[in-house]
Amino acid sequence: MNDWTSGMSGSEDLDLEQFGIEKDLDGEARPSMWEEIRALLDRECPDEPVPVAPIAAPPHRAPWPLYDVRALMERPFFSLSSRPRQTPIDHVSPCGRWRLHAAPTDGQGVASIRDSQLLILIASQLIHEQPRGNAVPEVVDLNPRQLMQARGLTGSGREYALLRAAFARLRGTRYTTNIQPDGSFGLEQTFTLIEDVTVGDRRGHLDVRLSGWFRTAVEERRVLQLSGAYLTIPGNYERWLYRVVRKHVGQQPHFQMSVSTLWGKSGQGSPLPRFKYELRKVVEANALPDYGVYWLDRGKQEPMVTMGPRPGAFEMKRRTARSDTAREEWQ
Repeated sequence: MNDWTSGMSGSEDLDLEQFGIEKDLDGEARPSMWEEIRALLDRECPDEPVPVAPIAAPPHRAPWPLYDVRALMERPFFSLSSRPRQTPIDHVSPCGRWRLHAAPTDGQGVASIRDSQLLILIASQLIHEQPRGNAVPEVVDLNPRQLMQARGLTGSGREYALLRAAFARLRGTRYTTNIQPDGSFGLEQTFTLIEDVTVGDRRGHLDVRLSGWFRTAVEERRVLQLSGAYLTIPGNYERWLYRVVRKHVGQQPHFQMSVSTLWGKSGQGSPLPRFKYELRKVVEANALPDYGVYWLDRGKQEPMVTMGPRPGAFEMKRRTARSDTAREEWQ
């Protein structure tokens, strides 16, 4: 079989700066709703916030619900650069327990959050096709046209080239980490999320060999369901912040993080002032599906971002959860 991803530079595929996030597994106490913060919350978070942009984009075109691996959502596995990142990502949690080193091996650059859409689609297809408890196959048959249609693409020659480049970066990014598929910390291991991509036996299809780490995460349903609008969220900061909120908030009434905490847990891909500027633009637009986000200025104290579900956002999802193959996905 021919290598489908050879020779791709992938520089066209990236746009805007991108960030990742990790969850509060570092032994850090979640911010309490003390009186000062509660007063700020009441002032800054009206019952019906008016977003600058639409709250939800049109639904994606994939034939199944979207799922993402929790550990990939909460740690900076993906590049934060607006251009192909050639320098490794080095991340250590504040308590020192979780460690991650991501490095490109073939000049393509570290895989980006845009590239991670392919992993979301692969995980979603596997959860749709594999009953709970069944082993996930090592090699998955994928239809490139279906992948592009799910992302709202037309299937042009340039888009096929960008798809090859995205697979090349995913295959070429080597992770050395003690982060386990369930998000806990353990023995250090080295792997790529996608080990190989070749032309499949079926015409127009690909055979994608997945790492054991990724297969275990999907097989054990270490996933969260994403909004159907995720793939059509226009900006990379918006995509990043949605993943932050989805992973940390769930259906809690509110959750808070300081800006410096978000910056530190993002992998610090840009200086703090730049990060703060871009983050505030996204927060003030308040246009994420299912969730509202609010900027809390606290005078001389560090600003915080408050996150919470929009009223009624999860009623329908709770009613339909029984028929879903990953029952706990909206918890």
